[in-house]
Amino acid sequence: MTAQTTYLDRVDDRLVRRAGSCAAAVLYIATCFVHLRAVAEDGGSSSLLFLIQISIVAWLFICRRPAMSFDTRPLHWIAAVGASFGPFLLQPAESSLMLVSMVGIPLQLTGILFSLAALLRLGKSFGIVAANRGLVTSGPYGVVRHPAYLGYMLSELGFLMMNPTMTNSLLVAIVWILQISRIVAEEKLLLADPGYVDYKDRVAKRLIPAVW
Repeated sequence: MTAQTTYLDRVDDRLVRRAGSCAAAVLYIATCFVHLRAVAEDGGSSSLLFLIQISIVAWLFICRRPAMSFDTRPLHWIAAVGASFGPFLLQPAESSLMLVSMVGIPLQLTGILFSLAALLRLGKSFGIVAANRGLVTSGPYGVVRHPAYLGYMLSELGFLMMNPTMTNSLLVAIVWILQISRIVAEEKLLLADPGYVDYKDRVAKRLIPAVW
């Protein structure tokens, strides 16, 4: 009975992973269509940078390794999925103000580069819902405990500056409420790992250096 249960768990995990990957692929394709059209119509630089960011996230999501343990609480899943894929719903509406471009594009680019460094360091340990896929504690993870999320925050703020609509502003606010909830959930799960407890003592801040 134990062996059968373990087998069924593995099958269920594969089904969940495949369903999640298919849903993410559909959303990714739809998002690419919207933003590529903006690039073709008016050279939308923020949309091009945005596409680079979500392409990295989509690829790592598909290639992620199975978790050793993961959070099964529905509200935490909603927060994780919303925080990860909510930004895919941001819409292009570029501002014509030069000052906005001078700040927004460098901010967005900095966020992309920082999140890329963190995600490459994370590799197949990348995940959506809170899970332990093996600890990564060096590189950008020696600066804050969630450097990829810091990169997302910077790039999303840069995109919002370049595409300032009420819908985008509301979406970014919701995403970051969910993102903070996701961080708290991840840390509760990872604190069961003694290695993470030691890491938390060495790297004090979760998201923003010297702040939180």
